[in-house]
Amino acid sequence: MKYTDAQIKAINQGRSPAIVSAGAGSGKTAVLTQRVVRLICDKNENIDPSKIVVVTFTEKAANELKARLDALMRQRISEAVSSADVRFLRNQRMKLRKARISTISSFCFSLLRENIDLVTDISAGFSLIDETRSTALKEDILSDLLEDFYANGDKADRDVIVENYVAKDDRRLRDIILTVHEKAINHTEPEKWLDRSDDPQIMQDIKKKLIGLAGMYAERFESEADSLDSAIAEYDGGTKDNNGAITKHSDYAQSIKESYGKAVTALIKNGFCIDNTVKGYIASFPKERAPQDRSEEKQVKAHREAVKSIFEKYFIKTCDKITSFGSDMAKSLPAVTALKNLVLCFDKAYSAEKQRRNCADFSDAERGVYRMLCENGEKVRERADFSLIIVDEFQDSNKLQYEIFKMLTENKQGLYFVGDIKQSIYGFRGAQLSVFSAICKSNDFDKLPLNENFRSNRCVIDGINTLFDRMMTEENGGVDYAENGRLICGLEKDSDSPISDEDKTEVCIVSEKDRKNAVVTEAAYIAARINQMIAQGYKVGSDKRPCTEDDFAIIMRSPKNRIADYVNVLTANGLNVTYNQRAVLLDRPEIRLMLSLLKVINDPYNDTELAKVLMSPLYCFTADDMARLRTGTFGFDISKIRAECADELEKYCLGTNEIVGMKRKPLYSCVMQAVRGYDTSEYEKLHELTKDIKPDAKCAGFVNDLDSFRNAATSSSPQELIRSIYDRISADELLSVGDDPATRQANLELLVSYAREYSDYKDGGTLGDLIFNLENMSSLTAAQTAGGHGVKIMSTHMSKGLQFPVVFVANCASSFNTDDYTGDVVISEEYAVASKSVDISTMSKIQSPAYHAAAQEVKKQLESEEMRLLYVAATRAENKLIFTANISKACDEYMSLLDVNRAGKKVGKCSGSSYLSWLIEALSAECDKVNDMQSGIIDYGDVRYIFYPLAYEGDKPSLTIPALNTGAENADEYTDDKNNDSTDIAVDEQFRSELEKKLNAAYAYEPLTKISAKFTATELAANLREKNGEENYGLFIGKPSFLTENNTGKLSGKRRGDAYHKLMEHIPFEKILSEYEISDYIKNSTAGFLDKAEQNSIDAGDIAGFYKNDVAKRIVKADKNGKLYREYPIFHKLNTQCYDPAIFGADSREMLEGAEPYVQGIADMFFIEDDGIVLVDYKTDKTDDEQKYKDDYKLQLDIYKEALEKEFSVPVKQMIIYSFTLGRFIDLEKPEENK
Repeated sequence: MKYTDAQIKAINQGRSPAIVSAGAGSGKTAVLTQRVVRLICDKNENIDPSKIVVVTFTEKAANELKARLDALMRQRISEAVSSADVRFLRNQRMKLRKARISTISSFCFSLLRENIDLVTDISAGFSLIDETRSTALKEDILSDLLEDFYANGDKADRDVIVENYVAKDDRRLRDIILTVHEKAINHTEPEKWLDRSDDPQIMQDIKKKLIGLAGMYAERFESEADSLDSAIAEYDGGTKDNNGAITKHSDYAQSIKESYGKAVTALIKNGFCIDNTVKGYIASFPKERAPQDRSEEKQVKAHREAVKSIFEKYFIKTCDKITSFGSDMAKSLPAVTALKNLVLCFDKAYSAEKQRRNCADFSDAERGVYRMLCENGEKVRERADFSLIIVDEFQDSNKLQYEIFKMLTENKQGLYFVGDIKQSIYGFRGAQLSVFSAICKSNDFDKLPLNENFRSNRCVIDGINTLFDRMMTEENGGVDYAENGRLICGLEKDSDSPISDEDKTEVCIVSEKDRKNAVVTEAAYIAARINQMIAQGYKVGSDKRPCTEDDFAIIMRSPKNRIADYVNVLTANGLNVTYNQRAVLLDRPEIRLMLSLLKVINDPYNDTELAKVLMSPLYCFTADDMARLRTGTFGFDISKIRAECADELEKYCLGTNEIVGMKRKPLYSCVMQAVRGYDTSEYEKLHELTKDIKPDAKCAGFVNDLDSFRNAATSSSPQELIRSIYDRISADELLSVGDDPATRQANLELLVSYAREYSDYKDGGTLGDLIFNLENMSSLTAAQTAGGHGVKIMSTHMSKGLQFPVVFVANCASSFNTDDYTGDVVISEEYAVASKSVDISTMSKIQSPAYHAAAQEVKKQLESEEMRLLYVAATRAENKLIFTANISKACDEYMSLLDVNRAGKKVGKCSGSSYLSWLIEALSAECDKVNDMQSGIIDYGDVRYIFYPLAYEGDKPSLTIPALNTGAENADEYTDDKNNDSTDIAVDEQFRSELEKKLNAAYAYEPLTKISAKFTATELAANLREKNGEENYGLFIGKPSFLTENNTGKLSGKRRGDAYHKLMEHIPFEKILSEYEISDYIKNSTAGFLDKAEQNSIDAGDIAGFYKNDVAKRIVKADKNGKLYREYPIFHKLNTQCYDPAIFGADSREMLEGAEPYVQGIADMFFIEDDGIVLVDYKTDKTDDEQKYKDDYKLQLDIYKEALEKEFSVPVKQMIIYSFTLGRFIDLEKPEENK
């Protein structure tokens, strides 16, 4: 590969600190890897590769970087001439494998473990808790903290917190505390940053800024008033104006000076505080209309409006804030102070609990290393002795991370930062753009710009430059794009030929007056354009091949609520669609329904959730069924009853003053009455007509299921309850029906996994606790939707690092999210926490000056990040870039509003609230370049603005496009039977023959329809036993009632086995337990998951036998290292060709061709050692035949082995069964013999 001069300079950079400002598509990864390889292959540099640190943004990026570096080293070795060079390079390559190439969290945790003696908050052997457990722990601590605060906190603090942050419950207060805490811990000194919230000096600084701002507005007012006088002196109203026009304008201007002008003068003298004199001046402003400006330039009107605007919109409002500053701050600061103290108390309690448990979450990684370096920096540097520290995607770092990197080096030597300020889009994760910006301006770092783009064609680059030259500034984007950020096309740098209309970057504005249909109309327009480009053979790629649907990507700021519409529309237009977004687990429909069912199990009187469950695929109640339930009329002959006793029916359904009608009863009560029988005895005739109606079978089935689940909820752990739901009503199968069933199934398995993790953390936990925590764990991530063939749809964040031949940046008309600077609490870098205050006397919320200042700061930052998001989306395109937006006005009406009549404006203000407003403002800059505006097209340099449908209308339209298909076909065409007489219709015999042939064709994969898509491991083992002529004891037959546990007092073999498994799932492995300790644990610590009968069925000696084995010591060691897993769910796709077809119910392997069944099960236990996984299964079977255990369970463990090896990429080195009957482990040898 031939590198540019700028790239060569970056590659040859020595160890002096440097920052590479790498534009989109500039080859930064190639530069980074080449520099590392150059340095470690140069003997003169004397660099130990194992002492190199490379920090990446994701684990995926780290793995890709390792692969690239290794490939480059192999290439260097193959090119080496002498044997000495080969040995040297091979040695360097081996050492490079020990280099620290990882995310910042992984890097920091490794530093903490290596220097644990220098760490104060955690001890050796600390465990890392994931986001699920940390969220649950935070919620528990917060509950305790708030309960104590409500009971024992200062009354004034309690009152102000409740007044400002508590509504029906304290969920909003909880969210605020957690959000503020999360922001605070990204700072080097969280407490100091939080103290800015109510620091008196900062409050005074806000007032000084307001005074300075008011002074600036006063100067602008006076300047604009002078300009008004000048405009009046030069006024020429033409022939339509009368001779007294100038006098009228002068008099009106004088009246402004007498009112607003004197108010400004008085306010300057008063220190910008409003008093009654000022109010009098303002009240004297002329009430009559201003004289009409008949001049061509309208300069008088423009300056007059400017004078009024400056005073009314800016100056007097600023003075009002200064006047009420003291009282407003007195109202808001007590709430802010109390909130700040709650956050500090929470942080202290959370830290103490983690220290007690000797665990850490991801936020502790950076904070722990920072504290360690502050206290023992020299020791850490000596031990680590890093030669190079390279940080990729540095634009998304923050000050805390920068300080860590800086303190790990001597005078910053060896630091090498790579990033692009224009692609900093992770402010919500704590990224601080100011860090990158400050380093770029610092003299301590060498600046190495890379602006040549090797991804996109010139038509895309020129279009991006045309737009962002006029939109992105240092204030609105973080960089002056025109001066320091322009991209250079590296692919066509020598070409200066005009760009064809076909290839120009486009801004397509779709008119749709009905806002409800705006999204689908825009999607239909995109679909039509894609189909048109495919049909016309639009050329893409370096080889100029015709495009296919796989070449298109639709990128949106947030596609979450639009995915369904886009998928439906594109599919209706014959296009395949693939989308891959990080969905929140609780946003998935299958999980929402399961959560509704869990809520009903916890509280059947929750009408809303009960209705969702009944009408779901689980129970299939129709709207008519629900109406019958609500009115209590299941089985009623409504028409007959109405005819004979309509009044009684109405009273029965709606009720009277004395009797509660069915419609006023809880829905659950209505269900129960449908099962037990309706009581109509109060109504003589109605009772006579309904007394023989039988209970409804559908309702009875639901009630039986619900009773079973509620019983299970009291005696089982939450994950066992969910499993029982799946098993009893096949909920996992029913809720997996629909698009992408595999992903739905995986999500339902994730729900079990999260429930298990929560139960482990809570040592049991109730169903209500699980529901509460699930609803408040927004971090729970759903299974990834499988990618595939077709048009890609994704968010801007997901698109980062990717590239596509044709990109549609869609939904550009959507307004930005303003929640971060309009909510009750605003969190800013400068002012920390600012809050609206509640005025009880007026029942209104007041924005204090601090709140306003913080809101303005956050708004500016978010709009700047939105500009960078738009840039990231645009720079994904290789060959063609199209922005699309929808508007509610007609095209010609919208065009008439465009500001394209004023020449000389170089940059758009970009003060609007959507991408479209920015793109239109860019059009208004340098408007002398705007061409034809008559036919729905505006050519603006290298960008073409197209208005739909205006550009496609008329006898000679400017452009053509296929008719839009929104996917909403008229249903009447399928149901209209007015013209159903087909007797005279001629039938095409050839068509009839082909149709009959297709209808009679045999399905090639018919055998697969007889094979289940999912098996349990136990089921497969049972099938194998059956095939071998053995007893299939996987099937349990119900016992006669006189032999059930309730009558005998003894547990069945299965229940006893379940009890042992429950105990082994929860019993601690922190150390080897004695029989006495085990007995004590069973007696005092298992009430949450074992009932009395189960406790009594367990022999502590059996469990002690397990602990006495050497394997138990290895388990204890693994548990200390966080590498012990129990009751681990297995969900694995099997290769059917590797197993006996009989276990799948097939007669031959040929029948299984194409089959990819899944197997699910639960691995009792496994632990990971340095050289592999040890899989452990424990059994309570009453047999002393060791071979019997091997024969019966070997297949099951083989399957688990295959699944674990694939999931963990670690070999299973040992499979063992522990028999509680034999009291020893059984080692399974030759684990592959069943295949």
